[in-house]
Amino acid sequence: MSTAPVPGADLERLAAGLNVGPAELAPLLDAVRSAREEVASLRERRRELTALADSARIMANATDVEETLAHVVRLAHNLVVSDVTYLSEYYPETGDLRVRATQGAATRLFATLPVPQGYGLASYVAETRAPHAVHDYLEAAHLRHHGPIDTAVAEERLVSLVGVPLISGGTVLGVLFAGTRTAHRYSPEEIAILSALADHAAIALLRSFKLGDLERSGQEAATELARWERLFAHHRHASEIVDALFAQVLDGADVHRVVARLAAALDRSLLLVDDDGRILADSAHRPGHRFTETTLLAALGEGGTAGGTQYRPAPESATVEGTVAVPTGASGALHLIIERTPVPGEQLHPETVARGAQTCAFAWLLGEAGRVREDQRRDHLLAELLGQTYAPESLLGAAADAGLTAAGPLRLCIVDGPPGRLRALRSRLTAQISAGVLCGMHAGHLGVLSAEDSSAPVLQIVRQALEPGTGLLAATAIAGEPAGAEPVPASRSGTFSAGAAAPDPGDAAVPGTLRHDGAAGPRTRPDPFRQVRALWDDCVRAVSVQRALGWGAEVVDAGSLLPYALLQGMDRARFDQFVAATIGAVLEYDERRGANLFETLRAYYDAGRSISAAAQASRFHVNTVSQRLSRVDELLGAGWRDAQRSFLVETAVRLVHLDQRLRG
Repeated sequence: MSTAPVPGADLERLAAGLNVGPAELAPLLDAVRSAREEVASLRERRRELTALADSARIMANATDVEETLAHVVRLAHNLVVSDVTYLSEYYPETGDLRVRATQGAATRLFATLPVPQGYGLASYVAETRAPHAVHDYLEAAHLRHHGPIDTAVAEERLVSLVGVPLISGGTVLGVLFAGTRTAHRYSPEEIAILSALADHAAIALLRSFKLGDLERSGQEAATELARWERLFAHHRHASEIVDALFAQVLDGADVHRVVARLAAALDRSLLLVDDDGRILADSAHRPGHRFTETTLLAALGEGGTAGGTQYRPAPESATVEGTVAVPTGASGALHLIIERTPVPGEQLHPETVARGAQTCAFAWLLGEAGRVREDQRRDHLLAELLGQTYAPESLLGAAADAGLTAAGPLRLCIVDGPPGRLRALRSRLTAQISAGVLCGMHAGHLGVLSAEDSSAPVLQIVRQALEPGTGLLAATAIAGEPAGAEPVPASRSGTFSAGAAAPDPGDAAVPGTLRHDGAAGPRTRPDPFRQVRALWDDCVRAVSVQRALGWGAEVVDAGSLLPYALLQGMDRARFDQFVAATIGAVLEYDERRGANLFETLRAYYDAGRSISAAAQASRFHVNTVSQRLSRVDELLGAGWRDAQRSFLVETAVRLVHLDQRLRG
């Protein structure tokens, strides 16, 4: 800013024309000069106020803070004595001041150099929150100098500097500077003008901050709204899926259909398994498929279900994408396994998967409740069949509902073992054979009653369950065959011939009896249901013999073990003692010489103690068989063929043969 010089010569000429004496001229000239200076000052003040008003108007209408700050810097540059004018913004995160607008700067470094916190005039003004001017910046000892700042000031050839703070609400927003390349002392009027412009700049910055905050708030609100919309969409989608699944359940769909429906909605293959990894439902319907990642199931289940039903991803598994554990009370937890797809599909929404898993578990529990009721009904029917009072009028209808009639022989198979494995076997039987089978629990045993001509699938499933280490043993018998009937061939029954039950003296139509009407009449077929109770006891005794002697490789014919079951108290030690005492010499001879006399003895008894028939069956010459039996005479003594001893020898031979077969 500058003032025009007072033209003193012109005033003297004007005063001379007024005919004023010398004594009055000096005061007059002083008054005129003072008036002219006052007018010039008012004009300058008017210009400053006009500029400030223009600045306020521009600031009120401006939408770009950069344009507003640049305008403020230009006004300051024009209204005060300044070669370089610039405005720096304060960044509270780092404490730096960085140039936002400049006017008159000759070097790029000066316009872009940040001022670190605590250095230079800028930090001094920001810390004191008051204007401050220095006559010679590089010589100002009270300022904390910084090498890069001093270099930039020297390259710009600045000498005097003044800075005023931009303050809003007690917060320093920046500093407005003016500087000259020659020494200059800034007047209070100049500092006041800069302070007024600094207030305008502070308003512009504050409005920028507020608008930025509003814009950020708007963006955050839009982002939050989009998030909620996605969440509501997922909720709607999950509700639609769960509603469809529940509609299926209410329509009577089983767990397999419900799991398949959820798999289609998620576009994934799903398995529903129990705590042991046993597959309860498979959306892909893969026969024989087994869930092998039981270690993963155990790892995911370490925390139990304390956190409720929730989706848990399995990033470390190559085949499983995630699991959901659904607590079911006494039944433990059910696990929905989401199998990983070869090509990654749409991202799963955890709530959809969790609620779908709950619906699948609900469907399984409903089905399980129905199965429990049906199992209880079967148990009751089996208990009636095995009860002391046989009431055919009340049983035949219930048996017919299970697909069983008295029109033909029935096969009874009982299985003994751990309760959990018996329940699992019953579930498998009832799941795979829907009709023609009565499967129930009685006195700690699993009993399976089926028509003889359709019993092969039952025996196959039972055999598959008799794996080493399961503790399961099984025996079978046939009810309802006429006395004297030919043994059932293995190709038909899938096992050995059935043993006949002891006749009931009160029944005239049981195996082993004939109807007599004054003469021999035709053989009659007994009521198979009446025989079941006696055959049940035979089968129980048979499995008891198996367990006592460590047998259990296959489903055993109860009739073949009946004579040995009647030998009460037999166990492995007594078995070995009996065999050693009866035919131990033959067995030791065979072991030393490899003579195989035991097989000759077995052929001899199988042939009804006929040497010729034994020779034919074993494909030896009659003389050879006679010679081998003579060797047996030497080992056992000549009296072994007597009736009493021969019975014991035959019993030992047949026991050893069974032992070899059933113990492998």
